[in-house]
Amino acid sequence: MVDFDESMKHIGSYGKFQRMTYYMCLLVGITTPFHQLGSTFLDAETDFHCAVPAVAEGGPRENHTDCVLNYSLPIERTSSGTGWRYSGCTRYVVTSYELGNLTCPYPAHNSTADDRPTQPCDQGYWYDTRQYKSSIFTEFNLVCDDYWLNSLSQSIYMCGVLIGAIGFGQLADLYVF
Repeated sequence: MVDFDESMKHIGSYGKFQRMTYYMCLLVGITTPFHQLGSTFLDAETDFHCAVPAVAEGGPRENHTDCVLNYSLPIERTSSGTGWRYSGCTRYVVTSYELGNLTCPYPAHNSTADDRPTQPCDQGYWYDTRQYKSSIFTEFNLVCDDYWLNSLSQSIYMCGVLIGAIGFGQLADLYVF
């Protein structure tokens, strides 16, 4: 068995090469967590629902926002099944005339309990920005039919990590000293 002290005499003391190697490893060790955990904040999902133009523009009845939303959007169960929220992907077919003549308060309705026709969101989406002002989810409207793209971004990143680890690991072993 090789004696550690003898090998250190052969290698030499802590010199320029060891310092450079240490700082290069330190640089990688500091930046890697930001990349690995960045998706927690960059891909953050928030509550959303169809944008209602009368509410987005302020409209003539801006003090009746809840009333207009209740009339314009069906409600659905939350994913946990414990509460209700505005439907994220559909809205009722509503005209500006109907909203202008709306009598408030107007109760929220489940889309299955109401026979009014619905349509996909064609006026964009409203996002709850209290926790996150902006994310990939909100910037690229990764909702409804495009919801799966939010998860795909992390999968593609991890595939890149795998390919990089294999490829650059081989290159590092090939060009050592």
